[in-house]
Amino acid sequence: MRNIMDLLNKWTVSGVTSFYTIFLVNTYFILSNLVGFLALFVFKISFTNLLFFIIPLLLLVQSIIMQFHILPDIESYSLKKFFKDYPRVFKENWQTEVLITGILVLILTDLKILMTYTNSAVFLLAVLITSIFLMNTLLFVLLMQTKKESRQLSFGKKLTSGLMLSYRLPQVTLLNMVYIGVSIFAIQFVAIYYIIFIGGFINMLIWKNLQRRFSLELYINQMNL
Repeated sequence: MRNIMDLLNKWTVSGVTSFYTIFLVNTYFILSNLVGFLALFVFKISFTNLLFFIIPLLLLVQSIIMQFHILPDIESYSLKKFFKDYPRVFKENWQTEVLITGILVLILTDLKILMTYTNSAVFLLAVLITSIFLMNTLLFVLLMQTKKESRQLSFGKKLTSGLMLSYRLPQVTLLNMVYIGVSIFAIQFVAIYYIIFIGGFINMLIWKNLQRRFSLELYINQMNL
């Protein structure tokens, strides 16, 4: 009986801790995407309105870097520190964020053109999988941006490293592609609920998955930074 009670207490503590962590990451994600959240009340997400969502898309990229920055210290991280770190993180990473936002806009534009002028479902599926694979590569780049040493590398070098990691870590890549697919579906159809309820949680799962077989510290040492 005592063992059962100890097990129940352990599960309760673990459950409460997990819920609190998810609540925190979602809160910071919402704060990082307030502009996009407000834009959703004015514009519907569609290709014709893509220009209106470039800034929210840039801030979404910024929010992912912020979460990757926060998550190692999530339990001790404070709201005051968030507002202090946010402009600093943006200042340190804005060039990379702009490049990644540009790549994402190109991907979305290409997909829209193909969906309009191509009738082959197989070809569209292949392009979609390739696009999500590239998005996974960009997530590795964003993870690298959280370390000062790796920010010394050129964007091209980090992109090449991200591509190699995506190829060499198929289990990590496949799981992240599922997370990305869920995110794309949610943003397309229930964007407001994505921001409020699941965006931060999915990013936390992606962050954990990226580091399953990849050590950023070891990468920095191998690059002699």
